[in-house]
Amino acid sequence: MKSLVLDANELAKDFMCLGLRYRLLEHAEDPTWVKVYIPAVVLEETVANYARTVQEALTRPEISDRDKGRLGIEIVGPMTPDQYRAHLLKRFDTRLGFTVLEWPEVTHEDLVKRAVSRTPPFDNKGRGYRDSLIWADVRELAQEGCDVVLVSEDAIFASPEGGLAEVLTEEVKTFSGTVTLTPSLGPWLLSTLPWAGGNMSTAVESAQEAEIAESLMATTPWDEPVPQVVDLGFERSPYDVVIEAAQWGGTMKRVAGAMGPDGVYVATYDLDFIVEVIAKFEALDAREEHWATNDVVDTLGQVVISGELPMVQRVAVLFGGEASHDIDVLGWRRTDGIGPGAALYRPEWDPGQPRLFEATPAPR
Repeated sequence: MKSLVLDANELAKDFMCLGLRYRLLEHAEDPTWVKVYIPAVVLEETVANYARTVQEALTRPEISDRDKGRLGIEIVGPMTPDQYRAHLLKRFDTRLGFTVLEWPEVTHEDLVKRAVSRTPPFDNKGRGYRDSLIWADVRELAQEGCDVVLVSEDAIFASPEGGLAEVLTEEVKTFSGTVTLTPSLGPWLLSTLPWAGGNMSTAVESAQEAEIAESLMATTPWDEPVPQVVDLGFERSPYDVVIEAAQWGGTMKRVAGAMGPDGVYVATYDLDFIVEVIAKFEALDAREEHWATNDVVDTLGQVVISGELPMVQRVAVLFGGEASHDIDVLGWRRTDGIGPGAALYRPEWDPGQPRLFEATPAPR
């Protein structure tokens, strides 16, 4: 059995935990193949992230349909932090079977030693307190013999080649359990579900694809999930990125399909998109060989580039659930195969925040 440990960046993709990846876990008939854990620090960070995201959404003239669904505004309205925490804990307990872990048994002395020695998950500036608490939970589970899959996009956990960082791998190599890293729950879940694979008939597949196409054509580009900055494949971190639009080009390719319990069928598709991007760089960082744009220099001497980028959006579709179908975005990639790239630039130091509590900075 695999033990999934979810980071806050995974939960932030779907604050209400109603999307396809959570529905797949809920639909699974055999609960012995996977168990999901939420570290205490992740629960608190998710509640705080939700509160900030709701506040930001409420300051806009109009809230997009995507944000209404992601934040549960159409279902229960904007919730206070305490209301959201109670909602999340109830869903974990009564529907999803997730376990919220107690705070890990790690001392301040151990954390300080990791911080001053710059041992990951602390970075070379001594930041990484929350990530180190998550790692302490992962270690405890692996010591108990669990085969842990840490679901996190934080680069501090990863090696340059992908997978778990070498120093962290060395820490757990003598444990009775194992630890692996995946950046996203959806793709891992679809590749690991213990459902018998099988091909649907051509007629059924055609009907399903026609249903999806009709749904996509009825959805405005502004309501579609947009790529993350790292998906755009920049070699250097931009100071700012605006996704002007993400327009479906009208074609789809079925990647895989599998039949699950109770007649549930899940299929993955690749959709072609044109993404309109505006990004601001330092002048020396903006000249990228593979980025076809028109350069515009602003008054601060920085370079603003804009252009259209062909991309592929991979989606998973659940047929046979409560609705006729549910679509969930698994990720984006550039059509030319370049990427992932640098994340958005973030200042290395915030004087108003203790070093131990800072997030890991984007690579430069």
